[in-house]
Amino acid sequence: MLSFLKRIFRKEQSISQEKVELTNLSPWFDEKTAPKIDELNSELAKVSQRVLAEKQQTIQHLDTLNKAELMNSNIPERAKHYMKGNREAYHKKVSLFLDKIQPPQKIEDLPVFHSVVQKELKELMQGTAKSFQIMQEFFANESRQVMTSIGNIEREINAFKQAFDTAGLDVLDSTKNLIVDVQTKTKLKKALETDLETRKKEKEIFSSELKQLQEDIELLQKDRELNEIKDKLKQTKAKGEEVRERIALPFSVINPALRKFERITYRHRVTVQKYIESPLDALMQDLHLGILKTLQDLEKSILNNRIDLRDKKRDKTLEVLKLLTKEYLGSFLSEYGHIKKEQDKLIKQMNALNVIQLLKEKKERIKTFENNRIDIERKIDLFSKELEKVHLLELEEKLLGNLKKITNTQVKIV
Repeated sequence: MLSFLKRIFRKEQSISQEKVELTNLSPWFDEKTAPKIDELNSELAKVSQRVLAEKQQTIQHLDTLNKAELMNSNIPERAKHYMKGNREAYHKKVSLFLDKIQPPQKIEDLPVFHSVVQKELKELMQGTAKSFQIMQEFFANESRQVMTSIGNIEREINAFKQAFDTAGLDVLDSTKNLIVDVQTKTKLKKALETDLETRKKEKEIFSSELKQLQEDIELLQKDRELNEIKDKLKQTKAKGEEVRERIALPFSVINPALRKFERITYRHRVTVQKYIESPLDALMQDLHLGILKTLQDLEKSILNNRIDLRDKKRDKTLEVLKLLTKEYLGSFLSEYGHIKKEQDKLIKQMNALNVIQLLKEKKERIKTFENNRIDIERKIDLFSKELEKVHLLELEEKLLGNLKKITNTQVKIV
């Protein structure tokens, strides 16, 4: 074993350098480790023979201990029984330990075997400490021979484990897994980087397209005919708002009375609610001026004191009610109807313009492009976060360290 260890240490001193493609790393690693594994397997066979020989020797020493007679026959019977019980216990525990000493046939199984032996040895030492001490008092030479043989077994196994670790094979399986892990994560990183770059280019294209569409829209919106219609439409809307304000004024005066009337009327409640909410909108839906009957009943309710109003408020409300005649309301209905008709006509003209169709198409494209851009940004963020999770450099450093330990080669992965 000593000469074998010297060969292992001597090989460790020579460190070569090689460039290895990542895709070829597994077969390269198998080729590099094969001679060392073969050599260790050959040595393992020799160690196994020595361990089994020591195991047999221990069994013989244990048998000798079991048959040994006391040198002093004058020992009390109680002491003899005490000795016999401890010898039987010691024999049983050592025998159980020896049954578990089955050297592996392959070097790959050594770590598990070594771990089991260490565990069993610890339990043996703890479980036989007292009985061994007693055996030393009665059968010093015989019990010492048993323990010496067990020590020889332990030294053989530990020495070979040292050679195994020195050869780097303690990290053999983890290195193979690391190779696969690095290969997988390298492919993943490249795929993520490619996808990320593709998405970034797509974003640039979409951003450029969006900018161009915005410029096209700004240009289309400067169309002379379109802006003329927009100006006219703006003027009609201003007239409509002016009419809305004029009709809202008298209704704002009678609003308190209308609210009180709403609470006491059933017949006019819906009409009153509409005129309270928006006088002009209610009027445009009230083409037959049903509000006139409502206002007449409101006036009667005020005159009959069914609606309580302060004197000045009462007089002002009655004054405004006299103003809200069929002719007065009809004029608003006619005026606002004409304005709405003009607005509809202008909107129809505007929608018929080719420029409006182009604007609509371009705005739809902007919406589509914007949605695509948002989706791309989400993917860019996702790919970036996934890339952060790929700790490839850390894995590569660990892998290169293991490769150097096992193969005595400073590897550069290309």
